[in-house]
Amino acid sequence: MRGIGLRITIIMSVSLVVLLLATMAVFIIQHRGESPSFRLPLPGQVGAIAEMVEEVPADRLPTLLTAVNSDNLFATVQDAPPPASGSAPAPGITWLLRRYITASSGRQIQAMFQRPDSTQSIGLQRDSESGEAVSTTMPLRLVVTLRNGRYLVLETRRADLSRFTGIRLGLALLVITIVISSSTLLLLRRQVRPIEQLASQVELVGAEKPGAIPGALDPAQLPAKAGRETRQLAAAIQRMQQRIAALLAGRSRMLASIGHDLGTYLTRLRLRSEFIADGTQRAAAIRDIEDMDALISDTLVLAEVEQNREPVQPCDLVALVRRQVAGFESASALGIDGQEGRSPLRFHCALETLELPLRPVAIGRAVGNLIGNALRYGTEADVTLRRDGDEAVLLVEDRGPGIPAADREIVLEAFHRRDSARNLDRRGFGLGLAIVNDILHQHRGTLAFSDRPGGGLTVTVTLPVRPSA
Repeated sequence: MRGIGLRITIIMSVSLVVLLLATMAVFIIQHRGESPSFRLPLPGQVGAIAEMVEEVPADRLPTLLTAVNSDNLFATVQDAPPPASGSAPAPGITWLLRRYITASSGRQIQAMFQRPDSTQSIGLQRDSESGEAVSTTMPLRLVVTLRNGRYLVLETRRADLSRFTGIRLGLALLVITIVISSSTLLLLRRQVRPIEQLASQVELVGAEKPGAIPGALDPAQLPAKAGRETRQLAAAIQRMQQRIAALLAGRSRMLASIGHDLGTYLTRLRLRSEFIADGTQRAAAIRDIEDMDALISDTLVLAEVEQNREPVQPCDLVALVRRQVAGFESASALGIDGQEGRSPLRFHCALETLELPLRPVAIGRAVGNLIGNALRYGTEADVTLRRDGDEAVLLVEDRGPGIPAADREIVLEAFHRRDSARNLDRRGFGLGLAIVNDILHQHRGTLAFSDRPGGGLTVTVTLPVRPSA
């Protein structure tokens, strides 16, 4: 998972590591100079262990020693006492030995210290409340002479917390960080997923989604784990989308009203132009009126396309494109476009059918505009339809002047004209490509331009195909 969830996880992980390292540093500073402590066994504990070792059968002795041993004390039974060499002052050890001997019913007990450096001092650490010795600064070994002639050896060990340093501490920090980071990442993923789903739904605003109503982004579609803020954002986007839909609907109604009224006046002007005596002026006036009527018609078509009024339905794209090609071939054969007797249009398709969820009238208008543009500015056209994975690909290729690479984005804007090149609309109002681009966007398709090998332009249209198609 990339994005805000990963960034938050990294921040929390780094903060956790810094916190643990800071805590460890404070602990080290506070305990700097202190000698490690080795907790002493209780006098009664030593006597009880000696009694049990003497009474337990030999085959049960290992089990008893396993039960006695701990992180602070290690007990063994030996046939000979461990060697002892040298001596060192240990204030208070004589008093402590008397307590051990008394609690052990007078058994002989020796105290030995494992001191790696003869310069190190040996001392007892007492409890602040009772004043009794509870630990030593060096590991202590107690050798208890048993009544059966053997020796019980008790060795003190450093507490876990004191031994938990160095590599062990680093590994512990690493494990803790990994566990907490993984848990955080999982929880954040559950919270970020509704935002990703919301972003996907917002991406469909203005594009066609089968079965959806324009402006209907429903917060109830988000999963139950979505947070309150995410649902508030979804509701705000839904209200914004509904307002946009209302504005577009109002604009379309306004354009329709203006177009209707202008159409009435243009009809009157057309009739009155017949009374112009000068034939040249009359023809020019009629041509201007027809251009105005065409501009109004194309503008209304663009507004209608943006409204998404045509329902989506399963449609055979092969048959739709074939009908458009046949229509242009019939017009050429009849000489309607001034190209009587020529066959400038070729259709290439190896597919029998290709069913997609489409608005057939809108897609037919887009395909027709592309073919008409190729014939008008390129004198001929090759139309190719194929399927590429989960996409339907339509190529419209011609041998015209093409569109420079620098102008291939701006020509998709409404009312943009290039007098030196080409436009899709017949009278050059700059609306044809905008209409085609809007239609494809509503179908979640794409429109791209490229140079055709040998000269000319290749227009590539891609439309998503349902997996079951």
